[in-house]
Amino acid sequence: MDFDIFPNGSLQQDWKEIDPQYQQIVIDALDRKMDLDIQNSDMSHAIFLIYILIKKAKKKIRIFTGKLWDGFYNDSRISKVFEEAVNKGVNIEIIIESGKIKDIPKCISNKVKLFHMNKKNPLKNHIIISDDESFRIEQPHKDSDLKSRSIKAIVNFNSPDIAKKMGEFFDNHLRGEEIIT
Repeated sequence: MDFDIFPNGSLQQDWKEIDPQYQQIVIDALDRKMDLDIQNSDMSHAIFLIYILIKKAKKKIRIFTGKLWDGFYNDSRISKVFEEAVNKGVNIEIIIESGKIKDIPKCISNKVKLFHMNKKNPLKNHIIISDDESFRIEQPHKDSDLKSRSIKAIVNFNSPDIAKKMGEFFDNHLRGEEIIT
């Protein structure tokens, strides 16, 4: 791995809600640059995996999401990793299906480019793409699933062909009008 996901050995301290075996699967996939689909079965997995996708980005993060849900974006680990990414020059773009400017969490306001979704878009799966090599794609879900924290998805840390195609779809079909903050 060419980056430190867990500085100062903070893995157990910062991610104690994540089963150690699950952590090891994720770390092995990263270390070995495996083309492996890893299941994400709940919100804690989602936060853990998205943290890693953002942390490993060197150039660009693209996110398509339903709304800027504060239960996710205001998690201190996510806020911190967004700030670190911006500070190291990572370009971050977020497309939202719905929401208003007042809903933008502090951790990302004025730091990322926000866009409305292109209304002609048929995609129901929320995605995150890291440097056109890694991705996470959610199964479609309702807002009530956020409250129950039962979000299902897969992540792959080394699938550049699929990630690049997802990035092209993001750029050419998902992006609508920019939101000026």
